[in-house]
Formats: sequence, structure tokens, C-alpha cells
Amino acid sequence: MRGSFAILATMISLCTGSAAHPPGAEFADWFGSLKEPGTEGMMGSTSCCSPEKDCHITDYETDADGRYWIIAEGERIQVPPDKILQRTDNPTGRGVACLRYYNGHPVVRCFIRASEG
Repeated sequence: MRGSFAILATMISLCTGSAAHPPGAEFADWFGSLKEPGTEGMMGSTSCCSPEKDCHITDYETDADGRYWIIAEGERIQVPPDKILQRTDNPTGRGVACLRYYNGHPVVRCFIRASEG
């Protein structure tokens, strides 16, 4: 019984780190301005996310090597360095991860650190 409680408590804590950003909510224009790195071209850049399902305000941590890590869908995943947007205008006060899914697992399309101000 003790082991079951510990597993349940761990699962709950892992699932509470992020929240999807609903359309029409606060900062919707800012979310819409996020463009996925590496998609620039003649047709413009690809949006990082659709606010109704892909944008997540999230906590994050860094490790000794300077890598960023988030919890998404109960998985601890590393943010690829080439997916970090170098923006300082994050109005959310927390990190933002824009996700897609590959074989049922979250993959980071874009990541924005919390503003340092």
C-alpha cells in the first residue's frame, strides 16, 4: 500500500507542471507571435503552436551542463538547444513550451525561458 501511494504522489506531481493556454485568453497575441526555429522561408515562418492545444506554460530546470528540461505529459524531456527562442519578452512569468507529438510522446517545437526582469 505504501508503494502505491508513493507512485500515485509522484505521478500527480509530474502532471501538474504545465497548463495549456486556451484560445482568446491572456497573452494570445504573444503566443501567436512565436515562430518555430528553422522554418523561415519564402512563405514565412511556421507558428510554434496553436494556442488551444500546443502552448504550455511550464516550469523548467537546468542541469550542470546548461541544458533545459521540462515535464510534459508526465515525461521529463530535454529541450533541444536549437528550439530555444532567444526572446526576452515573455509576459507569462514562467517558461513556455510549444509541443507536438511523435509516436505518442511530446517533442518540443519551441521553448521560451521566463523573462529575467
